[in-house]
Amino acid sequence: GDAAGAEHQLTQVSAAQPNHLPARRVLVLIHASRSDTPKLVAELEAIAARAPADLEVKAELATGYGALGRWDR
Repeated sequence: GDAAGAEHQLTQVSAAQPNHLPARRVLVLIHASRSDTPKLVAELEAIAARAPADLEVKAELATGYGALGRWDR
């Protein structure tokens, strides 16, 4: 129930272990629940760079780009 605390800890995990995708995916959920689209897109981009074959992430990223008006991406 402590989203701020969880975000802080997950950010630490992601900094120490950039390829830890489960931590990054939970960060995506936190950012989505807060409607923080810029942070959501940044985290999805980090996941997409590490898991380029993940079509679900690509679809979510496309939606995020659309929400930010970044149609060129």
